[in-house]
Amino acid sequence: MKQSILSNTPDIQIRFWIADASLPSFDEAALHAVTNDLHLTILINNVGGTHSLSNDFKTFESTTPTEIEALFNINVRFTFLTTRFLLPILTRSGPGNALILNSGSHACVGTPYMAAYSGTKAFLNAWSRGLKAELRAEVATRHVDVVTILIGTTQSNQIKTAAGWMVPTAREMAKGALVQASGRWVWSRVWGGWTTRSGWWMHAVQNWVVSGLLPEAWAGMLAVMVLKPVMEGKKTL
Repeated sequence: MKQSILSNTPDIQIRFWIADASLPSFDEAALHAVTNDLHLTILINNVGGTHSLSNDFKTFESTTPTEIEALFNINVRFTFLTTRFLLPILTRSGPGNALILNSGSHACVGTPYMAAYSGTKAFLNAWSRGLKAELRAEVATRHVDVVTILIGTTQSNQIKTAAGWMVPTAREMAKGALVQASGRWVWSRVWGGWTTRSGWWMHAVQNWVVSGLLPEAWAGMLAVMVLKPVMEGKKTL
C-alpha cells in the first residue's frame, strides 16, 4: 500500500498506526506517538464491515455474542475512540476548516439478515449528527465539520460484482464521497449541508425509494425477497 501511494504522490510522508479494530483494547499512547506533532485537518474513519461474521447475511438469532461484540467494536467503538482522541488535534488546526469523514452504509435503514450490522451503521449516523451539532455550537470547534458517506454495493477487491450504473467502482465511489464532503453540490452547502450523504447517485435514488417512498412493510418485504435467497445460498456453502 505504501509503495502504491508513493508511486503516485512521491512528495508526501506516510506514518502507520496499526491496531485491531475488532478488539476492545485501544492504544492511545501509540496513536499519540504518530499524531501529536501533526497539523491534522482531515480524519477519515473508514474502518468497518461485516468481516467478523461467519456469513455476511444471517439471521440475528444466529449471530453469536462474539460476532455482535466484534461488529460493535469495528463499526462503532473504534471510530468513537479514534475520533475522541484526535478531536483536540483537529480543533487546534483552525482557523481553516477541518473535516471528520465517516464511512457509513445504506444498510442503516434496517436491512434484514444483517440486522446487527445495520444497527451499528444507524448508531454511527445518529452519533455523526449529534457530534456535528455539538461542534457547530462552540466557537472553538465550529470549523470542524462532520460528514457521513452512505455507501452501497461497490466494486472492490472484496466485492467482485461487475461495475455498472447501480454498482460504482471503488474509484468512482471515492470521487463521489470527496465531492459530497467538499460541499460542491448545491444541497451540500445549505447551513453546512446534510450530515449523511450518498457517495453514488443511484444509491441515493435507491435509498429514497426504499426509505422514503415505499411503506416500511413493503420495503422490508422487498429486502427479504432479495436477501433471503442469498442468505440461504450461503448456508449451503
